[in-house]
Amino acid sequence: MSDDATLATRRLRLKLALEDLREMKGFGTELVTLIIPPDRHISDARSLLQNEHGQAANIKSKGTRKNVQGAIESAISTLSRYKNPGENGLAIFVGSIIIGNNKNRMVNVVVEEPPQPLMSFRYRCDSVFELTQLEDMLVDKKSYGLFVIDRSEAAFGIASGKRIHVQEHLVSNIMGKHRQGGQSAQRFERLIEEAAHN
Repeated sequence: MSDDATLATRRLRLKLALEDLREMKGFGTELVTLIIPPDRHISDARSLLQNEHGQAANIKSKGTRKNVQGAIESAISTLSRYKNPGENGLAIFVGSIIIGNNKNRMVNVVVEEPPQPLMSFRYRCDSVFELTQLEDMLVDKKSYGLFVIDRSEAAFGIASGKRIHVQEHLVSNIMGKHRQGGQSAQRFERLIEEAAHN
C-alpha cells in the first residue's frame, strides 16, 4: 500500500475510534487514558501505572476503587504485549463505561498506529477520555490566505486548521459616509472618490 493510502487508512481508523470514545462516559474518575509518545519507554508507563494502582487503594468509594484498579490492571496487561510504543506512539483507553440503568461494562481501546507522532506523555483518570492530542491529528493542516477588505480598513492573515493568524491590519484615511446635503453633497462625494483612488 502506498504512503498516502496507509495514512488515509490510519486517519479513518482513528476517526472511527474517536467517534466511539467520545460517546463513552464513566462514573467519577473510572476511565483511564494513557498516551505514550514514540520517545518514551513502555517500562516507564508500566511503572507509573503500578504506582497509580497502589494509590487507587486510597479511593474511599468501594465501587470506584474496584473499577479504577481494574482499569489500571487492564492497561498494565495491555502494555505487556508491547516492547516499544511504535514509530508514532501508542494510546490506550480503558475503563468501566456507563451502558444505562446503573449498569457498566469494561472497555479497552488501543490506538496502535496514529497517523502522526504523539507529542506528549499523558496519564489521566476522569469521567471521559482525554482525546485532544488525537483529535488534533484529524484537523486539516492546509493553510489558506484570507483577505478582508473594506473602504476604511483591511486585514490579511492565514487560516490553518482551526486557527486564524492575522498577519497585518491596515487602516485607510478615506472618509466614511457623510450626512451633509445640499450643495456640499457632490463635493464630499468627489473628495471620497479621490481619496479612494489615490
